Amino acid sequence: MKYKQLSFKTGYKLYIDEVGGFNFQLNRWVTTGFASQEEIESIAGDIEGFGTWQSRFLHLAKTAEHEKRLLHAAIYYRAVDFFAEAGTAQKADAYHSFLNLFSEAMKDQDIERIEVPYESAFLPLLRLRPEGRAKGTILIHGGYDSYKEELYPMASYLANRGYEIVLFDGPGQGESLHRYGLTLTPDWHYPVSAIIDHLGLDDVTVVGISLGGCLALRAAAFEKRITRVVALDHFYDWGRCMAKRRHDPYHSSILAYALLRVMLCFPRSFDRRLLKKLETNYKAAWVFNQGCHITGSKSPHAYFEAIMRYSTKPINRLITQDVLILAGEEDHAVPVDLYPKQLRALNNAASVEGRLFTVKEEGAQHCQIGNLPLVLDYILEWTMRKTRNTVSL
Repeated sequence: MKYKQLSFKTGYKLYIDEVGGFNFQLNRWVTTGFASQEEIESIAGDIEGFGTWQSRFLHLAKTAEHEKRLLHAAIYYRAVDFFAEAGTAQKADAYHSFLNLFSEAMKDQDIERIEVPYESAFLPLLRLRPEGRAKGTILIHGGYDSYKEELYPMASYLANRGYEIVLFDGPGQGESLHRYGLTLTPDWHYPVSAIIDHLGLDDVTVVGISLGGCLALRAAAFEKRITRVVALDHFYDWGRCMAKRRHDPYHSSILAYALLRVMLCFPRSFDRRLLKKLETNYKAAWVFNQGCHITGSKSPHAYFEAIMRYSTKPINRLITQDVLILAGEEDHAVPVDLYPKQLRALNNAASVEGRLFTVKEEGAQHCQIGNLPLVLDYILEWTMRKTRNTVSL
């Protein structure tokens, strides 16, 4: 294999008794092979909030760095960064430690670093080229609160199977946000088109991860050099994803969504009520502050109005490419009842295929954390099949 392949772990563990939140992040970094499962198990019982999360991961990071376990150290600094308050020295220091250690760990890998001019700034890319002639080019990006380096395990898996891979931080992500201040945009075709232009690409497969699934679909609606699009997950409507049923994190609530829309019609009242709630709910306060950092919002109602723009509903009819929609039956972020809605909405696509992963397969969680080889092999098989179909036409 040309590229260093981390050891994926199969299985979704209950390190902390909760849906999503801390437990999902712990599973995410173990599943991808970045973190040591034994070290995560050693600290999970101590985590009671952001303070203990930061202190335990900072200790792991410094220990791993001292022992020259660079990728372990990198991801533990990323864990510190993840829940650190936006705009603080703690967050900036942890992010730069993560970035520097990842770069040091990968210095012997044939990874090309490129900066694509975009607006008055740049979009940072990592390009992995396979041995021999590439079977095709796959652009991979995350969504809300993601870094391109975290996607390396998936990229190397695909590159080692014959594909040229381009990882990038779009607006609101990683270096684009930290270095250049670019905030998240629903008009994702602009950064994607800038990358395709700069690299001289055509006949591209785009894989969007998490909220990136929504972004990838939105890009495909306007950028037709994308010929295949994979939504890992789809985020049919982010507002609906935020409005879940009481005591049921896996299904959306039309009533809760309608109530949210009504409340947003009264911005001053909405801001006052939400800010009061944030005084006593530290997790909600983090979500709001981080969301404002990523989207550039200045108030609660502005943040929620921004969220409402991230939907595929206005653009589904414009998508004419081959589409693969992936979902999990116990996805804490994307309610499972929105999955068939997204499939049905793509009535002008060249083809639409969906796959709902199950608990039995260890793929039921958000972005199939718990069984990445299963979903990556499915994407590979689908991409090869659709590429052959394109060539035959």
